[in-house]
Amino acid sequence: MNIFFDAIEELSKSRKIRDGKLEDAIYEILEKAATAIYTQRVNAWLYNADYSQIHCIGNYDLKKHQLVSQSDLPRVAMPKYFKLFETEKIIATHDAMNNPKTAELLNIYLKPNHIESLMDIPMRIEGEIIGVVCFENTETQHKWTDEEKKFGLVISQMVSLAVETNERLKVTQELKKSLEEQKVLLQEVHHRVKNNLTIVSSLLNLQSEKAKDQYHKGLFQDARSRVNSIATVHQLLYQSKSYSSINFKKYVHELLQHLSDSFVNSNKDIKIVSKITDVELPISIAIPLSLIVNELVTNSYKHAFKSKKEGIIELELTEHNNEVCLIIKDNGPGFDEKTAQKSSVGLEILDALIEQINAEVKHSNQNGSAYKIIFKKQL
Repeated sequence: MNIFFDAIEELSKSRKIRDGKLEDAIYEILEKAATAIYTQRVNAWLYNADYSQIHCIGNYDLKKHQLVSQSDLPRVAMPKYFKLFETEKIIATHDAMNNPKTAELLNIYLKPNHIESLMDIPMRIEGEIIGVVCFENTETQHKWTDEEKKFGLVISQMVSLAVETNERLKVTQELKKSLEEQKVLLQEVHHRVKNNLTIVSSLLNLQSEKAKDQYHKGLFQDARSRVNSIATVHQLLYQSKSYSSINFKKYVHELLQHLSDSFVNSNKDIKIVSKITDVELPISIAIPLSLIVNELVTNSYKHAFKSKKEGIIELELTEHNNEVCLIIKDNGPGFDEKTAQKSSVGLEILDALIEQINAEVKHSNQNGSAYKIIFKKQL
């Protein structure tokens, strides 16, 4: 009895079983099982996908102290024998050559392997039979004791655990590989979108050169600025570990650099004060919000300092309890929103974008134009 307990205790500590190393685990389990019961052969079998045959995943020979080869067996040759596993936990016989239960195995398996006695125990995962563990004695007969049968059940469970752990490891590795492939594909998508938007931006820039007056040239520049604001989001997504959200602080830094470059020839000293905290935003909010920032900062650049040589544009972004607050203001003279609404495409776009992210907006003209936009982080 002690030898059985010792074998089970050692197997329960096996890292080979827990780590899903099936081949090593099977060798260890079968070797200890054969040694403990002192029977010549212990082997483990698994059904194939359609249950038409069983495949030997390990056959340990105690005399040779190694795994030996064993051919697969067709289930069709022994239907009654395998039917017994649905009603019995163990099929054990000391006289396998003459037992009616094992008659189907006589010519196909028992005689070729000189098996006198056998004890077969089905392996199950969540109640479903996946295969069988076989204890086999050759040359002499062996009467299987109750202790050996109980030990055999534990060995069967150990093999089942090793198989299940290995299968889970394979699934985990396949999922990991699939996720890596999806990440690469998403990365490529964002990269291509960014490149395509950059091409559109370049085309708009070329077209603006053919504009007959400054007004129409400005329209092309506005459109180009909007395209660039979206392209910047996809650029950050391409560079990010996450492909569903971005750090909006980093985005604002990139966007403001683009806008500064666009207005570098305005002969005005416009300073931007950024008070943006680290806020992660999903792409569904980041893109419309990027356009909102683009519209408001562009408006301040173009209209707030017409009569001034210098000015300040301030941006502030904070998050509290899943609520985000964006403030953009300048120290210009302000404007009449009702009058501007009639002729400004930018303000129409702004209203549509604010509605898209379900935001509340407050606008004031005290000491310059100031927009306060509040929205939930998740739509």
